[in-house]
Amino acid sequence: MARMQYLHVCVFFFSFSGHSLDHRSTFSSALWLPGTGCPVLGCGAKFCRNKSDLRSHWLEKHEEITTYYHCAVCTSLSFKRKSNLMKHIRCKHRENVTECLGKVEFQSNPEFIDPGGLWQPGLGCPVPGCSANVIRQAIHLKIHWTEKHEEIVAKYHCSACLFYTKRKSNLFQHFRLKHGNDISQAVGKVEYQHNREFQDPYPYTLDEVLGRLQA
Repeated sequence: MARMQYLHVCVFFFSFSGHSLDHRSTFSSALWLPGTGCPVLGCGAKFCRNKSDLRSHWLEKHEEITTYYHCAVCTSLSFKRKSNLMKHIRCKHRENVTECLGKVEFQSNPEFIDPGGLWQPGLGCPVPGCSANVIRQAIHLKIHWTEKHEEIVAKYHCSACLFYTKRKSNLFQHFRLKHGNDISQAVGKVEYQHNREFQDPYPYTLDEVLGRLQA
């Protein structure tokens, strides 16, 4: 079986006539499979045939600032895609292309859809095969990720008894109930061991899953 080809949207880099434009999103986007829809939750784009389609769609819908390319002859005409400007020049003016390239403007994108991350509050874990169906808060997702999708986990031992737990918050709760309210001395030794409940999250990372919600 052929291996699926995944694409990191966040590493796209574009260069137009010496003017470089890299992505301006602050998130690390979803991994994408050619022929599927846009990975952004709530986006209506259902089919992108190839990387070029997704690049064009991403710039038009998921960048807060968009680029407008103006025709130097038709001063009131502009295009979001430079390829469309070039096509216009060849069809309408048939002159030296470089003489018809007008100004380039950067404006707020009126069609912007926040790409966020792979997860939103109330959804389940996006890792294929993971049984966590409903996770209501980002902090809960971080805890879940640490316990299920990290190969090495910490085990916190109580300094006053044989109790231990994977969550430091549970250790503090135990210490208050059993040994008093001063939790400054609650943590005994900390062990790191292989996670017996580990489920490989490939091809995702926690940063990609949380997106802007971790800011």
